[in-house]
Formats: sequence, structure tokens, C-alpha cells
Amino acid sequence: MAVEKNSWKHYWKGDGDECLLQARTLVENQRAAVEGKGSCMRLDKSARQGAPGKFAALSDGQCHYQLSGPVGGPVVVLVHGFSVPSFIWDQTYQPLTEAGFQTLRFDLFGRGFSDRPSAAHNHALFVRQLKELLLEVGIQEPVSLVGLSMGGAVSVAFALSCPESVEKLALISPAGVMKKSLGMRMLRLPLIGELLFLLGGDTTLIRGLNRNSYQLEEYGSYLRQFRRQMAFPGYKQALLSTLRGDLLCEMHETYQRVGRRQLPSLLIWGRDDHLTHFEQSDLIREAMPGIQFHPMDGVGHLPHIEKDEQVNSVLVQFLRK
Repeated sequence: MAVEKNSWKHYWKGDGDECLLQARTLVENQRAAVEGKGSCMRLDKSARQGAPGKFAALSDGQCHYQLSGPVGGPVVVLVHGFSVPSFIWDQTYQPLTEAGFQTLRFDLFGRGFSDRPSAAHNHALFVRQLKELLLEVGIQEPVSLVGLSMGGAVSVAFALSCPESVEKLALISPAGVMKKSLGMRMLRLPLIGELLFLLGGDTTLIRGLNRNSYQLEEYGSYLRQFRRQMAFPGYKQALLSTLRGDLLCEMHETYQRVGRRQLPSLLIWGRDDHLTHFEQSDLIREAMPGIQFHPMDGVGHLPHIEKDEQVNSVLVQFLRK
């Protein structure tokens, strides 16, 4: 089903109740087009056959993960961000395992090859997912968390909820302390959010990917993998649910509470980050006074890809202390 350009214009006629009914109809019709209902892109066993790693059956659905490295070695968990699943860690995952760490990466619910549950995609869902996944794969000892962008906010929320399970915390361009923009406020409005995000979601997400990809040589491969997961039904609804939650803008107090624990912590941030702006690093450092800070020149939102060898060296040194 093709999405007709400007097809919304003729809906805004009649009284309030009629407009509301027509808007709901438009949202449902366009959601079917945008999410590909009726297409063959189902997130089923067939779609998952070629996925690397394994799947764990958790209380909220199937979770895609990869675990490698020496059994008994210190455990490092890589937590990806808002829209790009665990392949975002390709330049980090193998170097950490080669450095002697048992390394776990996984797709947050709503992303990649993990299920798209109907629950709110907020910190409670993702904390529960990680807690259950660690139990499922048999990891009982405290772990070191490395969180990218929104994954930083998820990692901090997990550290607060399960303090006995976390021994170190590394944050790369973390989200959670930005101010709500007008666009984000609009997305929280019923129906309006669906219209704005589901109709313009593809363009917005690809544009955001371009903004992430400052000096990113692997952009072509990165984009192909990104587009594949976009095709599975439920992806954009999951992102919209996350945007309406607490992980991107309302985590300052959580950072403060974790900061008071004086957990060994590392902060890496690119000065040319145009997504979670570099200036937000001041808020994180204020909330977590003891955090080790590594600003990086000539780097955007993805330092671990743009300068992977440098970041991997910093991570290994921090994790081995």
C-alpha cells in the first residue's frame, strides 16, 4: 500500500468528533502502509535464521544476543542506543573478547531481531530484559556495562535498579539529560505523534543516521543493516513508545543517584556530536562527580566506530583496572 502524499489534508473537516474519528482512521491506514502489514517481512523463525548468535525466551518475548570470550573471564555487556541494534558494536565486540573479556551484546526489545512487545518501551522494560537475559545465559557475577547513547541511560537505570549486578559503568555519548524539544513534545500527543512519526518516520530515521555518521567509513553496510530491521512490523511503534517514555529526557535524577554510589565510571564523548550534544557532558559530570572523562576531538556521536582503536584502548584500560 503506497502512502499518498498530502493525503491528510482532506481529513480535517467537520466537527471535533468527526475529525477525531477521521484522524484515527488515517493513522490506522497509514500505519499499515508504513509498517508493511501484509508484506512478507515478518519477524519469524525464517527471518531469524541468518541472524548471528542465539535467542533467549524472556517474559516479554524473544531476545537476540551474542556471547563470546573466555568463560570465567570478566563480563562486559554492550548496550546499544535508541534506533540501531547490536550490530552498532561490531568494532567493539571482537576486540573486547580478544582482550580476555566475556562479552555480551543484545538487541533491545523493539529493535534488531528481538521481539516488539506491546508493553511501553521504557527503562522498566529494558532493565527487566537485561536482568532476565543475564539469568538466562548463566551470568551471576557483577558485570561491567558499556552503554551507547540511549544505552547509557538504560545502563544507568540498570545500575540503580540492580546495584549488586554492576561493578563498572562506561558511557559513550549517553542520552537522558537533553531538554524536550518541540518535536518530542508533539510526538507525545495522542494521534498527532502517530501521524508525525509513522508517516515521516523513515525519512527522519535515515536523516538521524546521517547525523550519527560523522566520518563513518562503513556507512553503506551500516545503512543496509539498519534498513533491514526497519522493515519488520512494530519497529517504529517501539521507537515512538520510547520517545514517549523517560529514557531520553528525564534521567538526570537517575544519573545523580548512581553518581552517589561512586561506582567506577567512564565517560567518552565526541566534541562534534550533533545528536546528544557535547555540552550535555557537563550535566553528566555534575551528576557523577567521580566519572573519568575522555572528550574526543573531530568525532561525532559514534566515537567507538569513528576512532575505534583509540576508544577500544581506553575501554580495555578502564575495564582492567
